[in-house]
Amino acid sequence: ARGYLSAAVRYTDLRHDTRRSIAGIEGLQDPLRAKYSNDAISARVEHAFSFTRGKGVVIQPLLPVVDYARTSATRFNEGQGVAALAGRGGSLESIQVGAGLQLFKTFEGNNGERITPRARVVWQKELGDTQARYSTGFAAAPDLVFGSNSQTVGEQVLSWNLGVTSRASERLSVMVDYVGERRDGQLQNGVQLGLGYRF
Repeated sequence: ARGYLSAAVRYTDLRHDTRRSIAGIEGLQDPLRAKYSNDAISARVEHAFSFTRGKGVVIQPLLPVVDYARTSATRFNEGQGVAALAGRGGSLESIQVGAGLQLFKTFEGNNGERITPRARVVWQKELGDTQARYSTGFAAAPDLVFGSNSQTVGEQVLSWNLGVTSRASERLSVMVDYVGERRDGQLQNGVQLGLGYRF
């Protein structure tokens, strides 16, 4: 009744399919396609205090909220064409630590259904890697190796969630959520739909 502690660990298999070309260099304009894969391990730990206010509004300060993710090193090879690239990217490690707040309230319907709107906002700071680095070379000239860096992601992470759960019965529920994340000028938005059934 005073709060909760939630933890999860996940393994993800990542597969990539890229198409690209090099413009402005004679003989390298032909488009190329490459496939490569790696994997990731991620974990999340979240602790919250819980307070019920008047009219059934539940307020939950979130402290701490910790997200960890690590991807394996990536190797890629585009074949033996003139402009084909072969390279390697190092592993990446992300550690986000922060706090937040979530609110929700449950409304009882006339026919036993329960509708719960909710809102959530979390601020975190990135303590791990903010940029991927690659060592790359042309397959036709393996001694000509050059480095390249990915876009840098911001260290300040603000994420939010607005949603509603409709529980038609004790076993069946439907969820709709709008989620977003902002990192130093980089913005992501999404919609999540869910169907839950309790056995």
